[in-house]
Amino acid sequence: MDESDIRRLGRTYQNQPDTMEVELSGPNVTARDSGENPRGGEGRLEVTLTLEDLTIQELEGNYTVQLTVTLTDCGPYVGRLGMFGYVDDGNAFTYSLEVTYLEVKG
Repeated sequence: MDESDIRRLGRTYQNQPDTMEVELSGPNVTARDSGENPRGGEGRLEVTLTLEDLTIQELEGNYTVQLTVTLTDCGPYVGRLGMFGYVDDGNAFTYSLEVTYLEVKG
């Protein structure tokens, strides 16, 4: 969720959108997505990582998947004239992970 606008010295400063990237990588495959949230709202990134059946069999089901979340740009707080503002130096995020296991036939 993006931060709310702020008031300083009687003036309102609008918080601009933040840009994030998410990368999910496993054996010989990587999926990524990036985007920015709407001003004052919550953004959503979604990636799907699919491992080939043969890869899973070769690794005997033992493999590591790595999730990397990168904040690539923090939109600043900008005044009405767009000339002055404050730095937005961070953002919070949450993530959820859904895993689907498939049964091997044969």
